[in-house]
Amino acid sequence: TDGTLVLGDCVAGGVRQVDFPPNPPHAKQPLGGPLALDWKAQFTLQSRPLLLKGGEPLTLHDGLSGRVLVSFPWDADRADTLALSPDGKTVAVASRRGVVHLFETATGTERALLYLPMPDAPNLTFSRNGKVLAAATLDGAILLWDVARGRQRAAFHGGRPRISQTPTLQFSADENWLLASYSDEIKLWDLRRLAGPP
Repeated sequence: TDGTLVLGDCVAGGVRQVDFPPNPPHAKQPLGGPLALDWKAQFTLQSRPLLLKGGEPLTLHDGLSGRVLVSFPWDADRADTLALSPDGKTVAVASRRGVVHLFETATGTERALLYLPMPDAPNLTFSRNGKVLAAATLDGAILLWDVARGRQRAAFHGGRPRISQTPTLQFSADENWLLASYSDEIKLWDLRRLAGPP
């Protein structure tokens, strides 16, 4: 509730809790609280905890030690949306400028720019195999991109929700379905009818 990210590490005989980010004594303000909104915590498919920090600089951290693994070129004051592929190899970052940046975590280099139909900070999610990135915007647009090629695979309109909000997206394990979850409804699409194989 105080904005601090907590990761649990299973060890023999119990669970070791790691609070992150730490609060160094020289900090002008604690790194928890509102600033923690700029952090995204996620386990990779290999059960490795990673932390993605928005803002400037944009950095990827080891989830247990807090060590910076890689920094990414990012000139915006804040990353409004962050997504990390399940294999930990790709980072997607979007701001309200309406552009999604794809970065390689191995090198920190930018691999592609993906453009939204309007300035917006979308919700982003990767498919389980990391080959497809989906974005949902406030106006109801759903976009799918081929991550390797940096090209759009499909775009359709999910309809305006009764309550103005950007939905949370989730792929099925077999990559064939996309679910959009709103506060008052859930929508489901068969991606095999919308785009070719990834």
